[in-house]
Amino acid sequence: MSILLTGGSGFIGRNVIKALLKAEQEVVAFSRSSIACFAGEKNFELLQGDLATGEGLEQIPWERIESVIHLAAAGVKSSKRAWEESIQVNILGTERLLQAIKKKGVKHPKVFLAKTFYEKALHKVPAFKENPYIVTKEASSRLAAWWSEGFGGTTIFGTIYHTFGPDDDPHAVLSYAARQFKAGQLAIFSSGRALGDWLYINDVVTGILTAI
Repeated sequence: MSILLTGGSGFIGRNVIKALLKAEQEVVAFSRSSIACFAGEKNFELLQGDLATGEGLEQIPWERIESVIHLAAAGVKSSKRAWEESIQVNILGTERLLQAIKKKGVKHPKVFLAKTFYEKALHKVPAFKENPYIVTKEASSRLAAWWSEGFGGTTIFGTIYHTFGPDDDPHAVLSYAARQFKAGQLAIFSSGRALGDWLYINDVVTGILTAI
């Protein structure tokens, strides 16, 4: 199976690629950043492009693609959270990708779109409406739902919760929680009023691969 994956340089994306290659699947990773850890790997191809501009989408070998896993997102980390980039990547970038799939995806690939669990709480927690990542991800999901109504293939929406495991970013939220607990201090996430869950990276990867 030939699988197109966006967001391959992220924590979840790297682990999905690793699992796909282990299963001897062909992976085409579309990413703004290089993914050096997979350089030279059999069945792995990196296409550097940018969903924010659409650059590189024309280079994707659409005639081979049987599944698409869309994990790319802007604003996930609070230190890199800005309205302009979140809109360009999460909303307009997703639209560019979906339109390319509809026009060029000759095999009507299965499409997996990652949602964040914060979306379900957006209209219950006013503070979330000031968060570019959450607002644009929710808008992206709505856009994708409308798009899927006219798509000839299968569209899968998967909600992803806080994910942890080996190879995670040392500055990730789980590391923050561990530091707070060790210091005997309360760990507060986001507004401190929304409930979420933690998922182990292997379980997230298994869920995504099962879905497609």
